Amino acid sequence: MKNQVVFFMSLFFLIQSCAIFRGVDKDQMIGKFDITVLETPYGDVPLILDVTKAENKYSSQIIGEGELEGVFEVSSTEVSENKIMVEADAMGNFLVFELNVNEDQISGSMMDFEVKGNRIKE
Repeated sequence: MKNQVVFFMSLFFLIQSCAIFRGVDKDQMIGKFDITVLETPYGDVPLILDVTKAENKYSSQIIGEGELEGVFEVSSTEVSENKIMVEADAMGNFLVFELNVNEDQISGSMMDFEVKGNRIKE
């Protein structure tokens, strides 16, 4: 009888601890996104957008490969609802990314160019 009580109490606490984690919502704006700026004068440009959050403030990095490595310097990142706005400088050119996040999909624009991409799952 005592073993059954211990078993059921342990089971109860296990279920309660799982319920705590289930109630925590993951911030869908945080993460790495594999994005492509489409049909630029240089062709389609693949980039990585890495969005983080510390002390209730969002920040981001834009990571390019090859000739674009280290080119992007982000000056601001704003997030509201399911939208991310990133202002950056690339070799003296001011760029604004306006992006919408829908679960694992990201789309929007960078100036007059279309941007599409997906979340990178790690």
